[in-house]
Amino acid sequence: MSYSYMTLGTGYDSGYLTVAEVAYHAGVNLYQNPKFKKFLDGPFRYCFLNLTFPANGDCGCEASLWVYNRTRSYEKPYLRYNDPKYGWLLSHAYHNIKPWLERGEHCWDLLAAGKGEIKEVPFRLEPGSCNFPSVGHAMLRAGKDEDQTCIFLDYGTYKGVHTHPDVLSIELYALGQLLAPDGQIGYGQVPKFTWNDQTVGHSTLVVDEQSQSPNSGKLNFFSIAPKIRVVDASTDRAYPGVALRRTLVLTNSYLVDLFRASSAQSHRYDWAYHNFGNLAVRANLTPQAGNLGFADGYQEITQVQDSSIGWYLECSLGSQGPAQSALQPFF
Repeated sequence: MSYSYMTLGTGYDSGYLTVAEVAYHAGVNLYQNPKFKKFLDGPFRYCFLNLTFPANGDCGCEASLWVYNRTRSYEKPYLRYNDPKYGWLLSHAYHNIKPWLERGEHCWDLLAAGKGEIKEVPFRLEPGSCNFPSVGHAMLRAGKDEDQTCIFLDYGTYKGVHTHPDVLSIELYALGQLLAPDGQIGYGQVPKFTWNDQTVGHSTLVVDEQSQSPNSGKLNFFSIAPKIRVVDASTDRAYPGVALRRTLVLTNSYLVDLFRASSAQSHRYDWAYHNFGNLAVRANLTPQAGNLGFADGYQEITQVQDSSIGWYLECSLGSQGPAQSALQPFF
């Protein structure tokens, strides 16, 4: 998503927005191109309900439409389209984003156009479930407003560079906040390479304590019905001789996550899941010395405990659902 905004252009210093505005004043209206409108609307369909984005690749889990320059990108489009969701975003940003508050700024382009200070624009963001086949991402949604549950699946291509070896990984948004995050570590920090760039740092399945090889997932099924939403994807190239398949089923009441692995040879399978909050385990756990492993992210996992019998997990987020920055992730 970060590169999408760089392509679109932020702050009118580059990108398609600058080209569109220059062309507009030269008598060529690129805003009439439906693909350009789709490019602008894409982030509203891709984000969680709190306007943060799935943290795919090197895009961290705090990436949001609420970033100053990204929000300003919608000033000219609001003038050209008069789309209420653009005005809604700008009006909320004007009253809440710190740079505007500190500088006492108006939305400059709207002020210059004679619209004056942006007032509250009524709008209700209600994005539906979406599949993004060009990048291999799917978002299932159920419920409305603060009760909406979103489950994001990455079944796309891992090529290295700014992507991560996390094919078939998920992110979960519910209870008004991100619960199961991805991309914990900021870009440029050492743990980014020892944790984020490793498969175990994501909510997916790891084979033999090794990160995935470059591979592409395949979408097998995507269906949205009034009471149920389903996405199914697989890959047989992440690990030699191993086939992985994940099915997500979302209703207004529950989420089913079915992860299958099959191979002719015996392997160790680790199902990794990451969640904000405080972890409580109902089982007799035995502390283990040292880290969980020595490489591919396992060296970052500490406070290891073991149970040879069945166990049950509970995660407490607090009565008010504390802010994301105050929550401690666990593996």
